[in-house]
Amino acid sequence: MQSLDLHVSTSTWFALNRAKELGFVSFGTGSWISDAEFPDHPEAKVLWEDRRPAAHEMVVELADAVILVSQERRNITASLYSASPKTNERYLSFLLGAMPQSERQSNLLDVTFWYHSQNGPRSYDRQLQAPSWKDIEINYPAKTREKLAALQSVELNESSGKLLLWQGEPGTGKTFALRALAEEWAKWCRVHYVLDPEKFFMEGDYLLSVILGNDDMPVRQNEPERPPWRLVVLEDAGEMLAKDAKMQVGQGLARLLNLCDGLLGQGLRVLVLITTNEQIGTLHNAVSRPGRCLSQVTFEKFDAASASRWLEDHGATAHAIKQASLADLYALARGSEPIEKAAVGF
Repeated sequence: MQSLDLHVSTSTWFALNRAKELGFVSFGTGSWISDAEFPDHPEAKVLWEDRRPAAHEMVVELADAVILVSQERRNITASLYSASPKTNERYLSFLLGAMPQSERQSNLLDVTFWYHSQNGPRSYDRQLQAPSWKDIEINYPAKTREKLAALQSVELNESSGKLLLWQGEPGTGKTFALRALAEEWAKWCRVHYVLDPEKFFMEGDYLLSVILGNDDMPVRQNEPERPPWRLVVLEDAGEMLAKDAKMQVGQGLARLLNLCDGLLGQGLRVLVLITTNEQIGTLHNAVSRPGRCLSQVTFEKFDAASASRWLEDHGATAHAIKQASLADLYALARGSEPIEKAAVGF
């Protein structure tokens, strides 16, 4: 390596340089969730190591490979350099056996969170509480509930739209609906949550890392296959979809459309869910045109009659209100007055 790329981390730099010195030309990678500690290997020579709270990185050299293993919270990432793909797969199988993938618990949702750092795209995995749709469907007015219910059992094909647009004021239940949908889709779709949407469409390496990732990693024998679809979530990203989006975020809108049904999106099993506080009518025509959206849901407020029924179902006294958001109703059910609150993310 002639020079150090500013987007390459220190650990990657050590691994790449040693692999080049040894003449290793084959590269392999894998990522999974595990609660196990780093394994010991009797033949491993530690080239570099960094231990931080909730994070551990190590570069080791073996007779026929150089391996970089990174553990951030429960997320394991391995980069392997050797003379052949078979060698990489052999050591990856060793790591998977020593640090087994954690089993998914009921009502706990595996979510990958992404952010763009000074060293390029980074991710970590968390398990979040996920309600079932049956438990929360009462929290949505009839029109909103009908559209959300249809999504729970949606069947996708090559001609399906890949964009989901959810619009609603803060407090109308978008985040809980997202968790319930992700729980319902868990067997065939994995959630990838982007913390900085404005950078996601502006940085090409960031976008490709999120939509491609490491899902081509070999799996252990008898292990269920990984979910074939990805749901990329961008919350509160309405400014990217407005009529003047091109002025505000450069080529972000064009990249979004290309990911959904352009050349970039062809053959990819990727869905994009964007939530926004903007009115659907103010969105760019190219975004909301028929065929591009798999689903377009407006999270409405409860009218007076439905709000009264909701309060009665929750053992609360009905109030004389014209309309109320879900957050307003929970506040009234607790005996307090509704207050304005900032939106809380996923």
